[in-house]
Amino acid sequence: MAEWSLVAACLAAAVLSASGVAAQGPAQLTPAVVAPAQVAVPQPPLTVADGEAIEHALLEASEFRFAAELEGAAKELASHDASRRAAAENALAQAAVNLAQEEHGELANPSDIDPNWALRLAYDAAADFAAARADGRVVAWAKALPRRDPAYLALLGAARRYEAIGARGGWRAIPASPRLARGAKGAAVLALRARLAREGYGGPGGRVFDGSLAAEIVEFQGRHDLRPTGVLTPETLAAMNVPAAARLATIEANLERARWLPQTLPPNRIEADIAGAHATLFQDDKPVLEMRTVVGDTKHETPMFASHVSSIQFNPAWHVPADIAKAELWPKEARSPGYFASHGYSVVNGQVVQHAGPKSSLGRIKFEMPNPFSVYLHDTPGHALFAVDSRGRSHGCVRLEKPKELAAALLASEDWDMDRVQEAIDQGDTHWVKPSQTVAVFLVYRTAEAIDDGPAIFRPDLYGWDPKLNAALAAHR
Repeated sequence: MAEWSLVAACLAAAVLSASGVAAQGPAQLTPAVVAPAQVAVPQPPLTVADGEAIEHALLEASEFRFAAELEGAAKELASHDASRRAAAENALAQAAVNLAQEEHGELANPSDIDPNWALRLAYDAAADFAAARADGRVVAWAKALPRRDPAYLALLGAARRYEAIGARGGWRAIPASPRLARGAKGAAVLALRARLAREGYGGPGGRVFDGSLAAEIVEFQGRHDLRPTGVLTPETLAAMNVPAAARLATIEANLERARWLPQTLPPNRIEADIAGAHATLFQDDKPVLEMRTVVGDTKHETPMFASHVSSIQFNPAWHVPADIAKAELWPKEARSPGYFASHGYSVVNGQVVQHAGPKSSLGRIKFEMPNPFSVYLHDTPGHALFAVDSRGRSHGCVRLEKPKELAAALLASEDWDMDRVQEAIDQGDTHWVKPSQTVAVFLVYRTAEAIDDGPAIFRPDLYGWDPKLNAALAAHR
């Protein structure tokens, strides 16, 4: 979360300094966020309306935490004392730039932390604010600054709830014990009820493990990517014993990753959630098609990035990357001569190629999208993997459960349907179709989400990216 008390201190220090009162200057108090440029005071000067809009944006983004400390800053812009007026203007301008940096996820440069984090778009907060000042549109600029995406705001609300839980001492760990299930009685059941209630599951109950408690456990399991057994399994116990502070840290990491996305997402897009191994097609900003996916394993991480579907390839051949061929395919051919031939592989100009067909690892459809990682969405002949819970099984590309349905949806404006998609596959030859409408693609990584005012949804951190991000953010705050 933003440390806006520092911004308020920056403002107060600037005003006190202009009045001749000793105070630590803004340069020492401003949060270290990607080397924010010191904001000069260009013409035209900020108006009271500009200052109030900036204050309101700060208050909205920081959830009204520092209203008392920020109150009255804009009024200083109307002061007859030129030094006080200039100090307030400089402080508000710097606060605006700092807020813009945070709202655009610029506390740290993602790709500097991990080269697979290429989701954030380029943005220059100081230049953006300077342009708004030059054009006389600071009020509109400030009003548009705080993120208002419902999913983001829901997760922000969850962060506040988990902060409050932590302030009350969090929850106690439940001791390991034989599986608790319906019919169990005693202190262990009371401890389980208290733990669930602390996070917002259910309410008070008795010493007997009854149907209502089983239902609460099922809800907990559903929100933690666990099998809904209604029994306190070892996996469920482990999830319950993750401290509240750790859950808050997970939410904070996801809020930062959400800030890497555009403030307004394209209405027609595909969101492929790596951590959740799930993809959704949105049309007119509404989900119209959802499916399971298989993503990269821990040795071949699927990267985060933004792109678009440039073409749909039917009956694709797989040009096997050299490292995969060396590590996996050539040893198989050496152990079992004829493996290449039996699985549709051949060597073309020194590269191993798996030709189109029913055994092709890319299946029958490939969705191409420009990116520096050579990653794409594709079909697969191995549909059994979609039924397993842990689907980090690929070399980095994203396998789709419903590629035919997705192709038909993306080409619907050109009168394609499922029958025509099947006809294109049945032709047997490799060919490309370019969608007439641009459909954006966002490969995201969500280990926490909020769908209501209740407990958050948590997923396993497949690649261990959350602590890495939180450590980087802590270093820049």
